[in-house]
Amino acid sequence: MNILDSLNLLACALGLLWCDSVQVNAQKGPLVETTYGKVQGLYTEKARVFYGIPYAAPPTGPLRWKPPQEPASWAPNVLQVTEKEPGCPQNCTLPPHMCPPKTDEDCLYMNIFTPLNASPQSLVPVMMWIHGGQFLRGSSEVILYDGQYYANETGVVVVTFNYRLGALGFLTAGTGKNASKGNYGIMDQRQAMQWVQKNIAAFGGDPKQVTLFGESAGGMSISIHLCSNQSADLFHRGIIESDPLGIPYRTQAEATRLGEYFAEELGCRHGDMVCMAGKQPQDIIVAQTKAGNKLQVSLKYPVEIFVPWGPHVDGVELLEQTVDTFRAGNAQKKPIIIGTTSEEAVMYVYEGFGKPVSALGYYEYMTGFLLPSLAIEPWKVLEVLREYPADKSSNDQRPNMATIGTEWLFTCANRAAVRGHVGAQNDVFLYQFAHAFSFPGWGPHFQFCVNHSCHGAELPFSWHGNSMDLYTYTTDEVTLADLMACYWSNFAHTGNPNNGPCQKKSAPEWPAYDEDARKYIEFQTPASLAMQDLDGATCDFWDSINDY
Repeated sequence: MNILDSLNLLACALGLLWCDSVQVNAQKGPLVETTYGKVQGLYTEKARVFYGIPYAAPPTGPLRWKPPQEPASWAPNVLQVTEKEPGCPQNCTLPPHMCPPKTDEDCLYMNIFTPLNASPQSLVPVMMWIHGGQFLRGSSEVILYDGQYYANETGVVVVTFNYRLGALGFLTAGTGKNASKGNYGIMDQRQAMQWVQKNIAAFGGDPKQVTLFGESAGGMSISIHLCSNQSADLFHRGIIESDPLGIPYRTQAEATRLGEYFAEELGCRHGDMVCMAGKQPQDIIVAQTKAGNKLQVSLKYPVEIFVPWGPHVDGVELLEQTVDTFRAGNAQKKPIIIGTTSEEAVMYVYEGFGKPVSALGYYEYMTGFLLPSLAIEPWKVLEVLREYPADKSSNDQRPNMATIGTEWLFTCANRAAVRGHVGAQNDVFLYQFAHAFSFPGWGPHFQFCVNHSCHGAELPFSWHGNSMDLYTYTTDEVTLADLMACYWSNFAHTGNPNNGPCQKKSAPEWPAYDEDARKYIEFQTPASLAMQDLDGATCDFWDSINDY
């Protein structure tokens, strides 16, 4: 080990460098040749790791609010990729282990984790992670999304990457050739997928076996790629965690309206791209927050406030609402795992309503939310409120509101999508995650999620955070994490969570969904179970309302 490596290890030990739990091997790092030049990563005890590979040119200066461009070649030099790069600009208030320690507008980087014995001859399956965070926050650089466990224990190559967020990723404003057309975050994702197709074989991954997996905004993104012909040849399977399919994407006009609010908050004229391009990232973050807040007083669909920035239906990246594409059976014919947690909307309701909501307030708020969203048909609102009356025994109706939000926007919208997607070529495996974790994992901003299976509750298990010493699990929770990682990786290997190199004696058979049996798996402790007809009567009700 040279002097620099020794100093870096000492700095890690002293906490002067952000080094996660990576234990660097003294052996010289692995060398891989990409189409842009050679990269040299590092060996750990579990994997070969390559941090911070540029998959696109920095989206700065004249490339701000432009489609992603190819990165510049660094050949004949060798690019050292042994340290994490910044996340994209954001104001992050996510739970512990989910916020990047640093951000920068130059953020289009990916990380690759491979088995120690991987080589260009290996051609093992690839799992490509798209992080969540409402298209506003989050990063591939966070410690929770470390792919060493999957690479070491399940024999896959894991790829994580950043994409542009907030106004920098989704602004719609201006006219002509300098206009900001929005949906750049989705374009970034496709650029990363194209990079993988060209280069992953050199790392030991099979470009013909790419599984996208992602949660929240990441799950929404996978649904978009499943509905986009532009992405069709770039991946082969999808694992969609907690896509709020009931929340509609904005129209072009609605996205432009948000862009006008944003310009006003920046002190620019509507559509003045020269003025907006001259602003600093920190000014953009402040302005996008204020513009998002303005949505609350001018909404066509009040549920928009849950995703203030994000993709819009532009006729190019997104042709229509993804739930409509799925329901019509027009999504790509590929196998998927799809599911939600059992209490998705608790987080959104308690963030939005910091104090108890009375019965009168409940009826007022729900009418205000439902009336515009249900196509101004008052009878539908009355049907919903009859189905979900106020709890007269309680002085706080927020639990009732959370139940409606979970079933309407998540569980039943997902079931509606699944029913249109099932078929011989595209098996569907449906799940519900119903475990409230035992460890203190929610952090100071989400204490209302303690003892609940909130949005994102499955992440410490699907990523096996126990193996990274991030949390202290009970024995049952270790079993749950083992099971989910086993199913996820088997699906990447074979397209079926039951079949593959990972076999657990206690694992229940996860039946594919069909309209006759309507089977799914419920992830819970002490044991996960295959069950039938998830929220069947409830979802039949929402199907009758016919609005997601």
